[in-house]
Amino acid sequence: MKYVTLTVMALWISFSVDAKTDIESNLELLKKNEENSKENFEQYKRNLEIVRQNEQEAIKAEKDLAKKRGNFRKMTRTLKRIKWHWIK
Repeated sequence: MKYVTLTVMALWISFSVDAKTDIESNLELLKKNEENSKENFEQYKRNLEIVRQNEQEAIKAEKDLAKKRGNFRKMTRTLKRIKWHWIK
C-alpha cells in the first residue's frame, strides 16, 4: 500500500509539473500571438492607407481618361467635317 501511495504521489507531482509547464508555454504563446496581432494590425493600417491612395489615383486617372476621350471624339468630329468640306 505504501508503494501504491508513493506511486500515485509521484504521478500526481509529475502531472502538476507538466501542467505548470504547459500553462507557462501557453502563456508565452499568447504573448507572442498578442505581439503578432499588434504588428498585423499596424501592417493592415499601412496597407489600408496605400489602398486609399491608389483609389484616389485611379479615380483621378479615370476622370482624366474620360476628358481625353471626350476631346478625342470632338477632334474626330471636327476632322470629319473638314474632310467632308474638302471632298465636296
